[in-house]
Amino acid sequence: MSAITTVGICGFGTIGAGAAELCSRSGYVTYVLGRSENHLSGGLARVEASTARAEQRGKITREEVHGLLGRIHGTVNIEELRECDIVIEAATEDFKVKKRLLQDLDAICNPEAVFASTTSSLSISDLASVTERPSQVVGMHLFNPVPVMKLLEIGRGEETSQSVIETVRAFAESLGKVALVLEDSTGSLVNRLLFPYLLHAVRLLESGVADKHEIDLAMELGCNMPVGPLKLIDLIGVDLTDTIAHNLHQSYQDDRFDPPTLLGKLLAEGRPGRKARKGFYDY
Repeated sequence: MSAITTVGICGFGTIGAGAAELCSRSGYVTYVLGRSENHLSGGLARVEASTARAEQRGKITREEVHGLLGRIHGTVNIEELRECDIVIEAATEDFKVKKRLLQDLDAICNPEAVFASTTSSLSISDLASVTERPSQVVGMHLFNPVPVMKLLEIGRGEETSQSVIETVRAFAESLGKVALVLEDSTGSLVNRLLFPYLLHAVRLLESGVADKHEIDLAMELGCNMPVGPLKLIDLIGVDLTDTIAHNLHQSYQDDRFDPPTLLGKLLAEGRPGRKARKGFYDY
């Protein structure tokens, strides 16, 4: 495959904004598809805030920030992603939403373009099957905060070609990431290790073994974790944690992935919209 020079990103939320910053910082012309002008403004504000923090810490210069922002082009028109060499799908963790987006991209993008999904709990083979180019679809699981976290999981679908894997691996390395190539499995490696731990922490809280502060301090001070499990769930988002847990449980029928009742209770008590929903440290 030819070298990647132009990147498309579908979604300008937390992961999409982080991916846009990372790709642009690495010198790639980056087109970001948003749902609306307001969505684009919000995503760009995330990038600006992140780069401002990096500048304050001496990680990037003012001139580099200007160059980075200049390489990011926001659009609400999917047609502007037509000539991208790779399109990173960073939509919400919902198969129907991702399916519709991939089909729309498949209809307009260059036949040689690679599609990479940031899904953390859906099958790459299932996503690839909705396109006419399953050999060119991979998983590209990024971790938040995207510009900081070093790992990138590359998910191989049943029909993903080796040349595409190597292209995406080289692309990941150009972004400064350490890439792990994994066979297709729901949740890849990190989430299959992480979620039993997170959900067990919720069950311990439910059972009254300890309160939220004690559970988090136990892991932070006893196991040198940078953040405790309940704080981490709040960072991920209770709604996204619940969605991923349901997807993993449905795929593996393993009780370790069964979402605890308390997650549903927090969702029910919150208001619509991720940022407005309750977390463990909101009450």
